[in-house]
Amino acid sequence: MNEAKLTRSRVGAVSEGWTDAGAGVESKTVSANVYSFRVELSKRDKDDLSTALVGARFKVLRDGRPLDFVEVPAAGSGVYRLAVAGDTGVTQSVESVAGGKLTVQGVEARELVFEETTAPSGYFAVSDFGVDVRPIWDADATLVTELAYVTSGTNLAYVSEDGRQVMVLDPAWSLANLPYTGGIGILVLLIVGGLILAFAIRPYILSKRAESDANLV
Repeated sequence: MNEAKLTRSRVGAVSEGWTDAGAGVESKTVSANVYSFRVELSKRDKDDLSTALVGARFKVLRDGRPLDFVEVPAAGSGVYRLAVAGDTGVTQSVESVAGGKLTVQGVEARELVFEETTAPSGYFAVSDFGVDVRPIWDADATLVTELAYVTSGTNLAYVSEDGRQVMVLDPAWSLANLPYTGGIGILVLLIVGGLILAFAIRPYILSKRAESDANLV
């Protein structure tokens, strides 16, 4: 909570809600709640949501610049807070742990971009995605009553049904999952290459068959 003391001169009676500070002056102290927020991620297998993924590493960017974090062991592994001046152990890489959990704390209510720099072994990294942190205020706009997330960038990052975390899904290594990684061009090339190869060897097969038939005669 932040507080500020306002002081002004007065003429006559003390204004309502103000305090007589003497010598023709009145004062008033006002306060406002100051918030920082968190983003909770759950890292999962795209094809099997019951499989949690450990070891996925991310950079978190705001306005195109990576943010610095410090791990918070007391809060449980996989929890990081925004670094401040004087912190040690500062890192720009945050990592999912047991249960696929990853939490970043101390961030502002605005969009963050998550860039998966290292995927778990056997998985493709998910495309960069945005998480817009949106606090919901009470009627007086003084207290935050709820926190909402809005995702963008890929359908492999979405808000869970209960709204409490962002589900982030990695595709396992396979040709079928290439389109989810931006590898649709590679898949098309493989298909086209296969068709060309099939047409290229067809004359050879036919000629061998004809040669075999001639030998039989």
